[in-house]
Amino acid sequence: MTHPLHRLCLLGIGILSFFDAWCQRREIDSLARLLDTTQLGIPAVDVMNELAIQYTNVNADTAIYYAGEALEMAEQLDYKKGIAAAYARMGSAYFSKAQDDLSLESYLKSLKLSEEINDSTNLCFVHQGLGIIYDIMGQEEDAMVSLRKALRIADLLSLNQRKANIYRSMSVVGNQIYSKDSAMSFIKESLRISEDLNYNQGIVSALNFMATIHIHLKNYDEALEQLQRSLRISMQERNLRRANYALIRIGRIYTIRKEYQKAKEVLLEAVKVVEGTNLNSYEQDAYEELYVLDTLMGDYKSAFIHYEKNTELKEAIFNTQTANRLRELTDKYEAEKRKQELEIQEQKIVLLEKDQQIKAMWRNILIVGIILIAVAAIVLFKYQKNQNIRKQKYLNQKIEFQSKELASYTINFIQKRNLFESVEENLKEVELEIEKESVPKIRKIRRLIKQEDNIDRDWEEFKLHFESVHKNFFPILQRKHPDVRGGDLKLCALINLNMNIKEMSAILGISINSVKTARYRLRKKLNLDHGDSLHSYISSLEKSISSKES
Repeated sequence: MTHPLHRLCLLGIGILSFFDAWCQRREIDSLARLLDTTQLGIPAVDVMNELAIQYTNVNADTAIYYAGEALEMAEQLDYKKGIAAAYARMGSAYFSKAQDDLSLESYLKSLKLSEEINDSTNLCFVHQGLGIIYDIMGQEEDAMVSLRKALRIADLLSLNQRKANIYRSMSVVGNQIYSKDSAMSFIKESLRISEDLNYNQGIVSALNFMATIHIHLKNYDEALEQLQRSLRISMQERNLRRANYALIRIGRIYTIRKEYQKAKEVLLEAVKVVEGTNLNSYEQDAYEELYVLDTLMGDYKSAFIHYEKNTELKEAIFNTQTANRLRELTDKYEAEKRKQELEIQEQKIVLLEKDQQIKAMWRNILIVGIILIAVAAIVLFKYQKNQNIRKQKYLNQKIEFQSKELASYTINFIQKRNLFESVEENLKEVELEIEKESVPKIRKIRRLIKQEDNIDRDWEEFKLHFESVHKNFFPILQRKHPDVRGGDLKLCALINLNMNIKEMSAILGISINSVKTARYRLRKKLNLDHGDSLHSYISSLEKSISSKES
């Protein structure tokens, strides 16, 4: 099982403090101004690749756009170093969007070219990224090999800050394939380097992961010491996210030790730190911990208040995410619409130029009759084309609306499943801790949740939304692969929507490992080779449907 800190480890800096975010915003603005004044060529490629790095933590889609522009220009210039860098930037951006297959593909392209031109700096970046991608995919041994390669290069080039980040990644991987002692030795080295560099973000990240290891080993005093130091640094830098993170974990330790009053004071402070900011998800995490703690303390009135606040924040986060997703879909639709309008305008210009040439030619040879026929043909062509455009526009709008409905329903589906699972897990923990006479009440709540959580019913509703957008997907799939049925059809639908493993797990109501196993079996049924992309193959069926219909 992979560790969620990996995505932070890859980016190398984790969660930005307010000051760091401000500095990064200024760096982006500076690079954007530089790009406006830079002539097309190698310097412009380098600036766009740097912009892609800066945008990876701010807006991954924009990072992919700049990396793509850099790649296109570098290929035209045969600037191999720029091409390798662009692929590496795409790998980082796709990773931050949890599109791991595309991330791996981009990193491997960058690796091949960087080895050809012996670009050591980019090789270090790529090997670190590959290490974390491999671990996410369950290939821990390959992950450690790549990270060790990155570490050797970073050592040769004296890239000390990157060494600290690589050791942190090695600690996460080593925690899975070696032992807690190995993981601790890696993270201590990361901490030492970060302290030598006065690299506070690296120090805080190392301290937090050391605390995690101590908690697993039940060394709660050591964990508290690391977290309290992390908290002090975070508060000094006004990094409210990291301060909230440390406070919540300190509260959990006090809860485990049944020092409930201390736990409550710390968790209330975790709320206070982010209250009134836009950090709703962090505030929600604190209220969720308070709800569980109040239940353990038997303070059901406070538990209810904190549960309501937790639910309110979850709904606000969901609404914000839904609005952002719809805004993103709308922006993409508008961009595509503008692109089509420009293409139509260009086609009109080309047609007009040809028309003028034809008219001039026939004017020179004085054949009026042929000119009239040509004009009539052009008018008819334009009329038919306009008819087709209007028809296509109507169909596009209909598909866009249905796609938005499907996207919105999918997000709601996932959020609902995650909420039920989270509440169920918390109630299980509470049931083990509370007095026996309170257990029936908890079990009654769990039964009510299970009655409401009907996966089959939810799936049928999801299927209706899916088939409204992808009408012929299931018939074509079953015609080509008759042995694919039942749960495999559900999995194919989710893969076609490019969902990640965690989202599939939530919708199907199974564990992440079960999803991985189901994907593996599906690949066998589809007769796919190891290197073939499952998503690319399934989406190609959708494309073949569209091409036949057109």
